[in-house]
Amino acid sequence: MKIKLSFVSALLAMASSASAAIVAVSNVTTGDSTQDRLFENVNGTLVSGGIVAMGYFGSNNPSGDIANIVATITDFTTLSSGQLGSFSESLNGSYPGYVEATNTDLGDILPGNPLIGKKLYTFVGNLSTLASSTAFALYLVDTFVQEEAGFDVTYLAQPYDITPLIGSVDSIIAVSPESGNPETYSTIKLVPEPSSMLLGAIGALALLRRRRN
Repeated sequence: MKIKLSFVSALLAMASSASAAIVAVSNVTTGDSTQDRLFENVNGTLVSGGIVAMGYFGSNNPSGDIANIVATITDFTTLSSGQLGSFSESLNGSYPGYVEATNTDLGDILPGNPLIGKKLYTFVGNLSTLASSTAFALYLVDTFVQEEAGFDVTYLAQPYDITPLIGSVDSIIAVSPESGNPETYSTIKLVPEPSSMLLGAIGALALLRRRRN
């Protein structure tokens, strides 16, 4: 099966004369195991129906220390999110372990923008919301930078060559959307709720968001 439109090509097609920061909740690159890293459940299957949320923490510096993450999680601001296993335009189908949501354009990040210097994280849950999830992964994506005029800066959720703050690096055999053959994919494996403190904090995050809306 050939990919209908590669994700990289899709990004190039979006280029415009104006600069913009694009948050791309996607781990689609080639559709095969050479570059794509997928999201894996605790039980060794690929995640379908889970959530991938990209955003930043108010503290700007959560660490692998659970207490620190708990202390800052209620100040996590989601900039864009998508559902794992939903339909992918690039892959022309629905595949577990993959996510591809509509890109979020944050507009120009020019001098004085409060996002400059903020660290962008990806938070993954095994169910449709972070609040309802029972297993998680969290990793650093990049740091927002000031843009050069006329250039887009794209921040991808693709978790390739990273060490997660929550979760672990693993591998799994899955059918490639590109070749149609079984291939060995690198994965980010979600881990069960690391502590009751973290689960309670995620619940508080959902409550806080509802009150703000």
